[in-house]
Amino acid sequence: MRSPSFSFLQRRLPWENILLAALLIVTIGSAAQSGAFRELDNGLRNFSFGLRDRTASGQIQVVEMDAASVAAIQRWPWPRSNYAEVVAALDEAGARSIIFDVDFSSTSNPVEDAAL
Repeated sequence: MRSPSFSFLQRRLPWENILLAALLIVTIGSAAQSGAFRELDNGLRNFSFGLRDRTASGQIQVVEMDAASVAAIQRWPWPRSNYAEVVAALDEAGARSIIFDVDFSSTSNPVEDAAL
């Protein structure tokens, strides 16, 4: 014996099922775009973060060039010796990995390249 809901779907014409599915997709998509699920998303995200709650290890540090340093250097690209000084300071502080978000693929001058 088939369930009543299954037989109800079989009595519909195929295009009615497609139209109903498309309407449901558009309705849910519109609601999502308008932010209707934002509170639910935030609640689930907070719950997820709560499950993995732990203290920070302190092993990752992000160092950013501030506006005063940019103004002091006054040129681009910056001399690679500046980056070499940063590497030396971070090495002395005990850094095991240093990553720059800078394109060093082109040569500058041999002295600056050697410094870095």
